[in-house]
Amino acid sequence: MDCMYPGLWDSQWRFAIDFVEITLDHTTTVLGRRIAAQKARHFAGAQDCLSLRIETDNRVIAFSGDTGWRDDLIDLARESDLFICECNERFDQPYDTHISFETLSKNIDRLHTKRLLVSHLGPEMVGIIDGLPVEAATFGLKLAL
Repeated sequence: MDCMYPGLWDSQWRFAIDFVEITLDHTTTVLGRRIAAQKARHFAGAQDCLSLRIETDNRVIAFSGDTGWRDDLIDLARESDLFICECNERFDQPYDTHISFETLSKNIDRLHTKRLLVSHLGPEMVGIIDGLPVEAATFGLKLAL
């Protein structure tokens, strides 16, 4: 936090902040919700980036996090009510730390989710958002499950 917003921790917060450590391959309960984490394919320094599966009120929300494609995402999304999947690029790129729509499209039938929402859209993806065959996250979007 201090790297991006120096001095922010010195501010008075209008709400309580509780930190709960979420560890890989372990289920953690937070406010009655079960959260399971998998390692994502992305680099962010010393800490692992995570993909999450959250079970709440008889619903399952899966979140790829910031990641490149990996087959573990199939298990993460399986039988979810909503899978929020990063989709930064339209076409495959020489790096593998973001998912392209090209790769996601080849794997959509393997996900077995009730609802797919692409997020973390790069400029090319934003440019074709109205023509996408899946839902896309936009500023101010509200979802109901």
